[in-house]
Amino acid sequence: MLSPHSLIEGIKKPLIGDNEYLLWAWSIQKAAEFYESFPDGHGVFVEIGVQAARGFRALASILKRTAGDGEWHIAGIDPTDRARKAWEERRKELGLKKTGKQSCSFYNTASCDPRAFEACGSLGIDWLYVDGCHCFDCVLIDLDTWGDAVTQGGIMVCHDTSLRKWYGKMDLCFGDGSKKPRRSRWGVHAALESSKVMSDFDEIARLEEDGEAGIRIFQKKG
Repeated sequence: MLSPHSLIEGIKKPLIGDNEYLLWAWSIQKAAEFYESFPDGHGVFVEIGVQAARGFRALASILKRTAGDGEWHIAGIDPTDRARKAWEERRKELGLKKTGKQSCSFYNTASCDPRAFEACGSLGIDWLYVDGCHCFDCVLIDLDTWGDAVTQGGIMVCHDTSLRKWYGKMDLCFGDGSKKPRRSRWGVHAALESSKVMSDFDEIARLEEDGEAGIRIFQKKG
């Protein structure tokens, strides 16, 4: 398993707990390392669940600093207005365009919306971050649909994998794309165990502690 304790130099620590920051920074670091090892110098990065767009800002900052003239695109998917506003603010802050060799795009919809998948998932995904709706049905869709689109050798990161005290409890769900939350049962861990695509991945890293969010990182077999 990989060490989680090397944080990314030059990224301002967000106002969240130390352990949450460690998880977040570690996963972004793995994305940057993956890009550096990608043979033809390009990458498609998809983030399901954007929230305050801190991960987007961190990843884009690293790629701008290290990728040179390499081609990359970051796509964010989130149905909330908060995420839409945060993404646009970060995009302007970073000076990124919506098209071009180094660009980004945002889809203000649920990850189960086929229009979002057609726009960016169908291209092949080199790095996928799954942190959207945490109910069992939605996580299973994210894994089976988006995970299946990860390229051979590509990386999939799953967040909130160790919050077992929530499994089966009711939580808000935006999975139908209506932006009107409904009650559904939390099931990140159960979805990972049930997904038909997980046999196509090797687990390469895990950071889980009781009571903490947890991150597991998988690589598509090639």
